[in-house]
Amino acid sequence: MNSLDRKLTSVFKILLKGPLDDSKKRKIEKEFRNVRTGIIDEDFGKKIDFLFDEFSRPPIQRQKLVFDEAVEFLQALRDRGLLESATLIFNIWRDIFQDLSLQQMLNVAPNSASLKIWIKAKKIPARDVEGQLLANPTEIYSTVGADWLLAHSKPEKLLPLFDLLVDRQQRKKHLRPWHEALTTALKKDKSGKLLALIFHQPSLTDDRITALSEVIYQNRALFKMTIDILPTILTRKESNASAVKLVETLFKSTLTTDSSEREFITATLARLGAGILLAERRTTDAEASLAIIQKIMRQLRNLTKTQAQQSKTWIFENLSNEEVLLDDKLSITAHGARHIALAFEKADQGFNAKDILSVMARNLGLSEIGKKDQTAIYDPLWHEDVAGGLTPGTPVIINQAGWRINDEVVARAKVRKE
Repeated sequence: MNSLDRKLTSVFKILLKGPLDDSKKRKIEKEFRNVRTGIIDEDFGKKIDFLFDEFSRPPIQRQKLVFDEAVEFLQALRDRGLLESATLIFNIWRDIFQDLSLQQMLNVAPNSASLKIWIKAKKIPARDVEGQLLANPTEIYSTVGADWLLAHSKPEKLLPLFDLLVDRQQRKKHLRPWHEALTTALKKDKSGKLLALIFHQPSLTDDRITALSEVIYQNRALFKMTIDILPTILTRKESNASAVKLVETLFKSTLTTDSSEREFITATLARLGAGILLAERRTTDAEASLAIIQKIMRQLRNLTKTQAQQSKTWIFENLSNEEVLLDDKLSITAHGARHIALAFEKADQGFNAKDILSVMARNLGLSEIGKKDQTAIYDPLWHEDVAGGLTPGTPVIINQAGWRINDEVVARAKVRKE
């Protein structure tokens, strides 16, 4: 609710409570004038003046509006985002709209609260309304009917509507945008039933998973709730690989986060890993998710260099992954040791140190990321911005090659703007 809507609704509610003494009347008139000065549109201002005058009168003296006049007032309030005021007006004039069909109501009601008022006044079973709305999810998507379903229907009935939301389809201006509507539906899903059903949808493409992850990522309360739900979903026998894909997508930007965001993301990543382990049941999807977490943790260790980054980075890992001996010395294979010994021989023979290290790195299984003076497209996972200010997708020049093992980066290539 915006401030103008809140103030206007408050004024109307006070007027509708009944007669005011002189002191309260002067106070409410002053409050209304303050609201009125914020309305520049003269035609709309006249409508607000009319409503103030109407509600200032006793109910018996108020005008009886015809349907078209009532709709005009409602739409004027609705189209300017004054939804609470519009809902209040709708409730007062509900007898004017009582004979409308459901389809007509969807075009008139400013929000789902108004639809709820109409259903109650009409004495229609909510089940019947739900059935009519669910029969045409595409048609009701951009109406208050979709919002009413999200608030009242069981998760298994919402899947067709969910498909439309994660397609990022636009909705009418007075309705909540797709991402807000989806956030509300997911927050309501505290048991994870809707999310589990979503993962089994054949229509859940990578693009839709990306849209879902963006909505979750942008709301911290929803993010934390999802992280608490995911271990249960991942460790069920009927788990689905789409859940693993969501884990991967949710945390794909972990390495490029900073400050408080990095602390939050790495902490929630550790929380997810702990949640999977504490579930005490391993499935293929649970193992795959743990592998993703471990991979991100290894990369965090490799690429987190500054003290500021380290202080905001939390690591979840199994000690066996470090391959540490009892004397705290790093272990290597005999094959790796031979390559190191060969490097010492080459050094004694006078070979360039950088050439020696490059050959040894390749022999140990590392691959270069780019070459000096080569051009590339900036990707913060693969490239380190030495000057600052680069954004993903910017053409860059490589100052110093980086190194990776398979698809895991152990040292990013240092780059500058082209």
